[in-house]
Amino acid sequence: MIGLLGIPRRVNILPRNPTRLDRIVAYSTAIGAVGTFLAILAALYIAHEQSEDLRKETRTQLTEAREEAKIQHLEDEVRKFDQPPLLDSRKTLAAQRIDSKHKTLRHLDIENPPPEMWDLLGYCDHVGLLTRRGYLDVTDVWNEFGYWFFPIYADARPAIDVDRKESPASMNECSWLIEAMRPIELKENAGAQDHPSQDDLYEFYEGEVDAKPGALTAHRVK
Repeated sequence: MIGLLGIPRRVNILPRNPTRLDRIVAYSTAIGAVGTFLAILAALYIAHEQSEDLRKETRTQLTEAREEAKIQHLEDEVRKFDQPPLLDSRKTLAAQRIDSKHKTLRHLDIENPPPEMWDLLGYCDHVGLLTRRGYLDVTDVWNEFGYWFFPIYADARPAIDVDRKESPASMNECSWLIEAMRPIELKENAGAQDHPSQDDLYEFYEGEVDAKPGALTAHRVK
């Protein structure tokens, strides 16, 4: 009789009075059954290994697809920031914030800051949301936008604080992004400070007054 997995049971393999031929046939049958069992085990092992390889390949492909999508998102956002209307907002804000004659930063009316400042903060908020949700990598965002976001946010912070008295969630994503990028800034950018000085802000805005499309990479952190 044949048991599970084709292995003959130990009973009734040989006749009551087996001949030599009977023994050979019985042993051959038993050996064949063991071989079949081992073949089944080998097939199952191979199938498992192939399945694991397939899962690994699928995970790799998904990871690569996500990274490619992040790069595409980043390129799209860089393109937006480097051309009108955001480019115009950058230039207009810069012109309003500096006193070229006296080489100083103008006083900021925190109750009524320039609308262009809100335009750029809103864009920072947008990028922060994408980063928090995993569509962008925080290090990539720092590399592409840190030069602009840090000084603009520092300059606008008093106005943000006033706005939060009525709208507590005002620019929360931008604030989150700034704090997420700050350790990278302090580590990678020699001389970086938590709070840029008035002279630092003046120098930043002075360089933005004549910003042109396609020049974004000139200030990209290397």
